[in-house]
Amino acid sequence: MRRSGFSLTELLIAVAVMAVIAVIGATTYVHQLPRGRDQKRMADLVRIQSALEKFRADTGQYKTAGQIPSLVPNYLDEWPVDPVPGNNYLYTVSCNSTYRNLCNRQINCQDNTCCAYELSVRLENGTLYEVCNPQ
Repeated sequence: MRRSGFSLTELLIAVAVMAVIAVIGATTYVHQLPRGRDQKRMADLVRIQSALEKFRADTGQYKTAGQIPSLVPNYLDEWPVDPVPGNNYLYTVSCNSTYRNLCNRQINCQDNTCCAYELSVRLENGTLYEVCNPQ
């Protein structure tokens, strides 16, 4: 008479194979999380840049650093937030004949306007990602 079912050895091998597959999947997933957060950061800066360019098309200049949250709701639906609490997007603007080094360019605005900006964020791999006004 034959017994039906799996032997203990067969079950152990099946569980070991599933464990190896689970470990490989988990490590791949964990390594992709920072990349996904960095992609969101870069997309957020491009969204803010687009809103700043729309504002400049309407008014002829860029917002000052203190005014940038007021892009919501006319130019942005909501203010983008970094996926990691405590990290912030940095907005630097050149206004009123002040020399600033923005995106490796020396900028000097004339006529009491804000003529150039730089948006930046530190990515999880340590590099600084910058978005500048197109000039």
